[in-house]
Amino acid sequence: MVCVASVKITQTLNTRKCKMNEINIKNAKKAVKIQKLIDKLLSKLDELGYEYMNHNNQSAIRRKR
Repeated sequence: MVCVASVKITQTLNTRKCKMNEINIKNAKKAVKIQKLIDKLLSKLDELGYEYMNHNNQSAIRRKR
């Protein structure tokens, strides 16, 4: 009986790990999409003659010098 219970617990834990891995992969893909969008927007700023600055946790957009 103990062996059967431990097998069921192990199967449940493996299923949860698999679901968590799927969630983590989905979140990672979303993060990559967001990063690509940010890069695209920063390149557009550069084309317009502006630059994005981040200093001491403060961000700013200013004209290029």
